[in-house]
Amino acid sequence: MVVGEPQILGQVKEAFAAARAAGTVSGHLEHLLQSAFAAAKKVRTETSIGSNSVSIASVAVELARKIFGSLQGRTVFLVGAGKMSELAARHLIQQGAGAILVTNRTLDRARQLAEPFNGRVIPFEKLYETTTEADIVISSTGAPHHIFRPEHGQQFMHRRRNRPMFFIDIAVPRDVDPAMNKIEGIFVYDIDDLQQVAAGHIAERKTQAGDAEALVETEVERFHQRRRAVNVAPAIVSLQRQAEEIRVNELKRIHAKLGTLTAEQVAAVEALTRGLVNKFLHPPMQALKQAARENDSTRVDALCETWSLPGVREGDEQPASNVVPIAPEEKNASDSPRANETSAVGGK
Repeated sequence: MVVGEPQILGQVKEAFAAARAAGTVSGHLEHLLQSAFAAAKKVRTETSIGSNSVSIASVAVELARKIFGSLQGRTVFLVGAGKMSELAARHLIQQGAGAILVTNRTLDRARQLAEPFNGRVIPFEKLYETTTEADIVISSTGAPHHIFRPEHGQQFMHRRRNRPMFFIDIAVPRDVDPAMNKIEGIFVYDIDDLQQVAAGHIAERKTQAGDAEALVETEVERFHQRRRAVNVAPAIVSLQRQAEEIRVNELKRIHAKLGTLTAEQVAAVEALTRGLVNKFLHPPMQALKQAARENDSTRVDALCETWSLPGVREGDEQPASNVVPIAPEEKNASDSPRANETSAVGGK
């Protein structure tokens, strides 16, 4: 519902972790989710889709940071005990705000709100003398008129020696006279101002969403290419095995003619024959992988038929234990000998 918010991604990661712990994730789904997480990280790194706050409370915190630079140790005064002011206070504390002061016409309600924050309860009749202590005032009373007027603001600035104050007015009707904004050092934002800022941020996120979708589409295609490459792995393994069987059989056939070889000679023959096989296999293996990446099933089938290899079907799930990992690109096929194959020359 909110473009660019990370909550859904977090929920998917939690579900994925639970599924892995239960042993119910493997193969294709494992690869899919890991690729999705990587794509999400790329979106958040390469776009600004999550950079601006879009909730009222978080926008208030963002504006407070712009005014004070750092919220570390700042005093917050909750005037009125509404839910919105409580939420804003929680956001401010998460960003480092310090002491919480709470006042309300009903003292019991003030105590209830102050308790979770270890806040200090202020009797409502001491409102104006206490406000001077606050850097950030969140006001949400049910008063029918402004309770903070310019004359109050002048007094606050005088007592605070012109240290800035930030008023967040989320009451209806307004608690803070808009004329307070004209006093140097006092910054007043009401609920309409906060909503306008949030709306602007949402519009910016929607713009960024286009770039994000383009990145996701690229990552989806990359995922499909990798999946297609995995699907031809059994054909490549079969090709390798056929060639290795031929190599081993030929070495057995001429073993008697070679006579007794030293260890160095055995190693030289092994290296020579493996290198020849790998160089010979390199072009067809690359052709298979390239055809798979391009999703050219006709060419894949033709290559498999030419080499009498098992057919490939898009979406087949191959057990990881049956697939020999194939590097995306080999500069020289002879650099990757299959060291685990049985040697015929050394008598192993």
